[in-house]
Amino acid sequence: MVRRSIPLLTAFLLAACNIGPDYQRPADNVPGSFAGRAGTLPVLPTTAWWLTLNDPILDGLIERARRANPDLGRAQAVVAEARAALAQAQGGGTPQLNAGASASYGRSFTSPNYYGRTAGYSTAGFDASWEIDLWGRNRRTVEAAAANAELAEAEADDALLTLLGDVARSYVELRGTQAGMETTNLTIENQKRSNELAARRAAGGDGSRLEILQGATLLLQQEAQRPVLQARADLLINALSTLCGEAPDALSALLSPPGPIPQGPLPDPSVPADLLRRRPDVRAAERQLAAGVALVGAAMAERYPSLSLSGSLTLSGGTMSSVMAAPLFALSPSLRVPVLDGGQREAAVDIRRAQAEQARHAYRTVVLKALREVEDAMAQVRSLTQYRDGLKQAVQTAGKVVDTARSLYSAGATDFLQVLDAQRALTASRDALAQAEAARTIQVVALFKALGGGWQTEPNPRVAAR
Repeated sequence: MVRRSIPLLTAFLLAACNIGPDYQRPADNVPGSFAGRAGTLPVLPTTAWWLTLNDPILDGLIERARRANPDLGRAQAVVAEARAALAQAQGGGTPQLNAGASASYGRSFTSPNYYGRTAGYSTAGFDASWEIDLWGRNRRTVEAAAANAELAEAEADDALLTLLGDVARSYVELRGTQAGMETTNLTIENQKRSNELAARRAAGGDGSRLEILQGATLLLQQEAQRPVLQARADLLINALSTLCGEAPDALSALLSPPGPIPQGPLPDPSVPADLLRRRPDVRAAERQLAAGVALVGAAMAERYPSLSLSGSLTLSGGTMSSVMAAPLFALSPSLRVPVLDGGQREAAVDIRRAQAEQARHAYRTVVLKALREVEDAMAQVRSLTQYRDGLKQAVQTAGKVVDTARSLYSAGATDFLQVLDAQRALTASRDALAQAEAARTIQVVALFKALGGGWQTEPNPRVAAR
């Protein structure tokens, strides 16, 4: 019986194949270049894009966040889980072998004073099983698990990219808020000087009490901005501390002293085809699609017969010599053929196909989103750069207007309202400049994030170690 089974098994093994569609990456159908860009550039390796902002404090915050952020730690644990699931799937298609042993000991008696002889019985053996992967169900399952492991790695990269972008954005917002506080403090000092000038003119009979009240009103309005700006700065410090995995006020001493708004060069967006290989979310969506296609094949294989082998070797007896003298060996091939299931297996295939189609559309959605985010960020950076440059000139001009208005007012050639209007214009220009500088850098960060941050094009096997 065993000898006859071997040629049959060999024939089945030679006929083994992979049922279902083989995965092919979908065509991206992306343009050859982004708006205003042309040419083909190589994909960059992993880059510390935040270093282009030239801010050592930001560099330190980035490193803190990479080491201690709990969300990033969770993403890395998901990678470890996915890799373990892949190892489990790979082991599912291999023969399984188990060993066991047992022993019994007994003594008979017929009366309280008479005991029979002692008897022992021992059993030892092995049992093995193997489901032969005739139609590739296990192989397709391994393909899906491998794709899911790469999906987890891409999602961990995406979590890291999002985290670093949030740290950089919050830090720039903090510096922009502190710049607004410095502008407010400078405006308050200038307003005090103007109020002193109005008081001197009033004392000399050239001014009026109305001018003094107007100056005092404007000064109070400006001083009222201080607690609002301070509260916003505190909130941003709390956010940065939390992103770095620490208590909300842990970084207050480090971040409370004002610092300049980081400024950096505009990154080169390369070309769309490179973008799709760099963005973690695009890679994750593509791996999700690959897993879905593999599971279609696994579901299709369930409709076909399955062949499994089981065997055992048993040694038993009352003495060691009898145990070794009479081994019992058995080999049992088993063929299972689906006949009737009420259409469940066919429905399972349809479900997997529909899920794969969903993943295909989701991938296309992520690709379009990626392209749009790059174009949007580039447009924002260009417009904010022009806006910032115009505001720099406006601040210079507004400062000259304030000096001129004060001189004219001191000479009695204009009224105090002209001085107040000039100071309002200067304050507004300075505030707008600080906001524009912060907004431009935030959009530069958004562009780096939209470009994938310069991450590697292939799944990074060291994600879990980061």
